[in-house]
Amino acid sequence: MKFSHTIGSINRFHATQFKHQQTFHTPLGDLDRFVFAILSAHTPIDMASIAIDQVVFEPKTLKAFMAEYAIAGEIGHDVTIEAANQIEVQALLAAVLANWIDFVFIPREKSFAIYADHDEFMTFYANEKSILNQITNALSTKGFEIVEDFERKFSVE
Repeated sequence: MKFSHTIGSINRFHATQFKHQQTFHTPLGDLDRFVFAILSAHTPIDMASIAIDQVVFEPKTLKAFMAEYAIAGEIGHDVTIEAANQIEVQALLAAVLANWIDFVFIPREKSFAIYADHDEFMTFYANEKSILNQITNALSTKGFEIVEDFERKFSVE
């Protein structure tokens, strides 16, 4: 597990153009099953990073997660946490979703990306429709709620 501050990482993500996106409601009461469905929908994700965009309220769950992994640092904009194996990836994604944080999740192979916000919306991005379909089909067949007719757009600074 690595912790770093990378100035501009969020702005670079906001400027990235993806061909396809789909948004789901984040089920705070069912995060473990939701995270498992995301991560099992695609080839094994053995490394991933999360870049923090905004922290709305104190991230108690993420702080506890960081303490468990002996990670020190202030959680804020452009902070990146990298997970180095499947167990860490799953635990990190669940920990950050349990807080009111806006963040980007990017697997090592970068075939898709996720932007999640504190309003409990999680947008999946991919340049290949088939990759996005793998994830959205896995989530919708497990009963997770698609947000219809929603397109996330970022203003690039």
